[in-house]
Amino acid sequence: MARRALKLVSLVSGAGAIAGLYMHSNKHLDPNDFGVVRVGRAVATTAVITFDYITSLRNFPRGTEEYDYVKSQEYMDSTERLNETKLPPKFAFYSRLDDSEISNNDYKHAKEVWEEFGCKMMRDYHNLYNKSDMLQLADVFENFIGVCMENFKLDPAWYYTSLRLAWDAALKMTG
Repeated sequence: MARRALKLVSLVSGAGAIAGLYMHSNKHLDPNDFGVVRVGRAVATTAVITFDYITSLRNFPRGTEEYDYVKSQEYMDSTERLNETKLPPKFAFYSRLDDSEISNNDYKHAKEVWEEFGCKMMRDYHNLYNKSDMLQLADVFENFIGVCMENFKLDPAWYYTSLRLAWDAALKMTG
């Protein structure tokens, strides 16, 4: 499945690259002004990220947050699961990744979170998990903005790519 997806992505990104090359040969056109090139680049980037994720997934050590996240995602195989009114039993968190169940401590922690935050359905637990991830990501990005503002007087929120941010930072540092 992953190989077919990567082949499709490579064909689409190849078409995008060819379209970008054609547009670049016309001196009046900027290839970045056309959505085809951007889509091709986005698809290629997504393919690389997906491939890295799939191939490195098996390398997560047990007990890490990444590993536990994968385990919880295996149980959530349909939208009907979001309407369940209680935390599933421990055996429901079986992981095909390493042929094991969730540990007693991890399941105890999940029950404590369910009760502490007053979850009524799996949807509440799911939304809480997503909110927690997003808040952590927001903290990291705010810290990144602070570092860039302090060191380079540049706001990363105004940049579409980290490459352009790095370029402007390099120009500021070299005078």
